Amino acid sequence: MLSTAAGLPCGYNRRVLQEGKVLLRKAEMIISRQNEECGLQKEATRKLVQARSDLHKLYITHLAIARIALGESSGHADVLRLQGNRKKDMTGWLVQVNGFL
Repeated sequence: MLSTAAGLPCGYNRRVLQEGKVLLRKAEMIISRQNEECGLQKEATRKLVQARSDLHKLYITHLAIARIALGESSGHADVLRLQGNRKKDMTGWLVQVNGFL
């Protein structure tokens, strides 16, 4: 790297270098905050997936009991959405679970 008599890189003065350092520190802080938020988001997603899994197990158990207790001929089976496959997507699954509860 070429340098001037003052020991600074060629073409840059102390003010420009100081501005660059400030920008670098800001960028490092933003990256650090983004990494922290990404970690928090991953943890929240993990907790959501676990909670949904736990609730689904409980729901399926109660659904099986309700199907046996009410039978297919009961009008309640339609209202509670007891028949048919269980939805996999979040929206469809929530509609079925809320309809049952």
